[in-house]
Amino acid sequence: MSLFHNIVVDTNQPITIKSIQYSATSPAVLLMSTGTSNGITSQIVQCSTNLMTTNWISVSTNIAFPAPETNSWIHSNFTGSAQFYRIVEP
Repeated sequence: MSLFHNIVVDTNQPITIKSIQYSATSPAVLLMSTGTSNGITSQIVQCSTNLMTTNWISVSTNIAFPAPETNSWIHSNFTGSAQFYRIVEP
């Protein structure tokens, strides 16, 4: 019996936003996500008030880890208006 095991990390997992929480006391939005297309990489959270436009604003940058690790993001300058979020890799 071997004490060593091969650990395989599937780095080709889609980026998925798992949860979005709003803190009225901050005000801030906390996003939790999993997945990355190429392993450990830089990811950017962007927001927009309109899905039909191409005007997305970058609000946070992180080093993201492959699934099943959870990545956390904070949008600390949240204005309180309705917004859509996406996560992109440069």
